[in-house]
Amino acid sequence: MNPERWNVVSPLYNRFMKLSDRAEKLIESPVPTDDMLKDCPSLVNKLENLIVEVEKLDLYGGMEKVDDIPTKYLQMMRISAFLGLLLAGDEFDSRIDCMGKAILYMMQYLTVLKRFGIFNDPDANRLLLDEPEEDYKDELEKYLRSEFEEEKKDERYKGHLMVMIRLERMKARDDSAHNEKAKREICLDKLRTYGFYTAQKLAHSMQNYSLLEILKMYELRQEIIDKHQDLIAAHCISNSPERGNDSEEQSKSSEKCRDESSAESVSSEADAEAAKPKELTE
Repeated sequence: MNPERWNVVSPLYNRFMKLSDRAEKLIESPVPTDDMLKDCPSLVNKLENLIVEVEKLDLYGGMEKVDDIPTKYLQMMRISAFLGLLLAGDEFDSRIDCMGKAILYMMQYLTVLKRFGIFNDPDANRLLLDEPEEDYKDELEKYLRSEFEEEKKDERYKGHLMVMIRLERMKARDDSAHNEKAKREICLDKLRTYGFYTAQKLAHSMQNYSLLEILKMYELRQEIIDKHQDLIAAHCISNSPERGNDSEEQSKSSEKCRDESSAESVSSEADAEAAKPKELTE
């Protein structure tokens, strides 16, 4: 993207920066306040509107290296991470729909980091398969539970910790002392930090999504069973002896009404005939 097009993106960047402060506080807070949780749906809606506009511009299209992207626009990669992490929370009623969207957003974030070599975790890459193998869920279970994977996650955590320490040290310095290279490293470390967290959250979200799908199938099956039982009960009632007698009485009553109605009709016709003028009857 040429400099003129980066200028077009500038208003979107300003909107992103305002929203990113709110998103970071909510995501990184150990115990979000009630006000923060109430703000979550509105924040997600604004971030989704923003990401639609960013995608229309194809912000990173045609880029081959991370060096091609100005530092401040690197930060906008986190829009999809924010959306994924927020939607994966428990603040939304439609859990299965929100979890599905969260997974797609988190995969989108990890994919763009991998594309530019910012964060390239071999284990996280297994979560980005477009067409998972048949034993994919088994692999995911191993990823989450095996001792070997626990050791790898410990190493991953150490790497994450080093990034966090470096990031905090850089942020502690006076901003005026940061040259462009230092600012860029801070930005990249933020992206990596969210890469670590997103990869972990994605694995658990995929597992939760599978459980939610199973639960939904069970609920649908139970609903079908309940309806079937209601139909059987209604059929049994309609064919019961007492019901049969009632039906017979109703049938007799209907016939009586029809007879009375016919008699009244004949009487009315006779009265009408008698009421005609004599010259007409002759």
